[in-house]
Amino acid sequence: RTVPIAFKLKVTANPEDMRPILQLIRDMQFDGVIAAEDGGKSAQRLSSKDSPQRQQLQQQICERIGYLKQQLGGQVDLISVGAIADVAEAHMRLQAGAALVQVHNALVYRGPLLFRELKQHCVHANS
Repeated sequence: RTVPIAFKLKVTANPEDMRPILQLIRDMQFDGVIAAEDGGKSAQRLSSKDSPQRQQLQQQICERIGYLKQQLGGQVDLISVGAIADVAEAHMRLQAGAALVQVHNALVYRGPLLFRELKQHCVHANS
């Protein structure tokens, strides 16, 4: 039985800071990378879906996901976590190169309706 192992990586603003870690991930042949965006208190301040700051944050995260995918040569599955509030943001992460997304607070606040929306709109978005 093969058990996939993923490396959790806090995604930084500066891609150069991630280079040594990405080399380690390649060298050790991890199966996946959990690309974590720690929104912390800033995520609470950016709760308005239409705020320019939130849109900028989502764009930056997607750029980082694309960078990780490119640097890892598509050999490692990416799981994007953090600061995903709705279907559109989940879809953006998939389009940027994530194989999977994790939602947590959005499910807590929106409940099963969000789950149904995600299944309907994102299930095959990355195929």
